[in-house]
Amino acid sequence: MNLLLFLQLTRPKTLIAAAAPVLLTYASCYRIGLISVKSTFLFLLTLLTAVLLQVLANFLNDYYDLLSGVDRDRSKYAPPRLLLTGQMNVAILKRYTRYLLFLITALGSVLVLNSNVWVLLIGLVSILVAGLYSYGKQSLASLGLGEVVTMIFFGIIPTFGTALILAPGVIPVVELLPISLFCGTSSVLILLANNLRDHASDLRNGKRTIVVRFGILNNLKLFVAMSCLALVLFMLQLPKGSPFLLRLGLIGACFWKLIQLISTTFDVSSNHQTREMYAARLLPLAGGAYMLATILLVLINFW
Repeated sequence: MNLLLFLQLTRPKTLIAAAAPVLLTYASCYRIGLISVKSTFLFLLTLLTAVLLQVLANFLNDYYDLLSGVDRDRSKYAPPRLLLTGQMNVAILKRYTRYLLFLITALGSVLVLNSNVWVLLIGLVSILVAGLYSYGKQSLASLGLGEVVTMIFFGIIPTFGTALILAPGVIPVVELLPISLFCGTSSVLILLANNLRDHASDLRNGKRTIVVRFGILNNLKLFVAMSCLALVLFMLQLPKGSPFLLRLGLIGACFWKLIQLISTTFDVSSNHQTREMYAARLLPLAGGAYMLATILLVLINFW
């Protein structure tokens, strides 16, 4: 199979949502002195497992969306689905999904043996939710529960689950709570931008996302509110001892970008094609901001 097509199928731009909670938890644990050589090795395994779980979820999403037909009328600004265009064979996708499950099981077994049974439970539930998110007409995404699932499984669970592996019995809840909420909120922003772009096609295909249920304007307000929340949570993670000019520069840059975002968000035309075009630009902005914030916080914690 063409390697480029395989990489496209993994949706590499979405993988920051899986990697960020693990990276930020490790960096936070490092800063407060909870990291050893063994925990660094377990961190690398955890990071790889989390990314592979996200790839698995993307594979299942492509497959189940093809079966349910919700991808038949996608926005022209959305990236093409390889199964739908015929560039990817279903049999090949199923084969690679089996490989992924085997690899995830092997990595997960090592993590469980070096931590406790709660990690096994987290892994099994994560795989189950990855399937239920897209499976059937009553999938979690179609019921408008995508944002709730995202907050839990891309924020709270991976953050505290990683801490459970790296520092069992010494989980610093006060340190990790802002991280978990920041990661969950940032991932929800990516999903909201995605659903704003796909609003028209989701409405036609009966996929009742939160944007379809509550309307464009309400979800634009929600997007802005969650952007403000993500900014606050980002600031809460800056160590008290970090350089003043660095903190001032980050705060200024974030507020400037937020003001720009608010002004452009409420200027979106009611024409669905214009809205789709704007949301298509908003999506990489949300993902890019999340990636940049993650890199900055990791570097600051290792400063």
